[in-house]
Amino acid sequence: MCLIRARFFILSRRTDPGGHIISMLAFGYLGYWAHRWDERASVLITEKRAEIAERRKLRIAQAEEASAAALAEAS
Repeated sequence: MCLIRARFFILSRRTDPGGHIISMLAFGYLGYWAHRWDERASVLITEKRAEIAERRKLRIAQAEEASAAALAEAS
């Protein structure tokens, strides 16, 4: 991608590609951190979903125990 842009600037005969180089570096840097954040957010979401599923199983088990105790009391 960078080679294509560099070739474009060579072909268009621009004398000062400094601004383009700075913008490439800035957007590359931002893209790098956006990708890293996306990967980290994916891990965080996966961990949170596992935590929620675990809590849900625990609540179901507690509800079943409570209903079994209520049935035992009623009998």
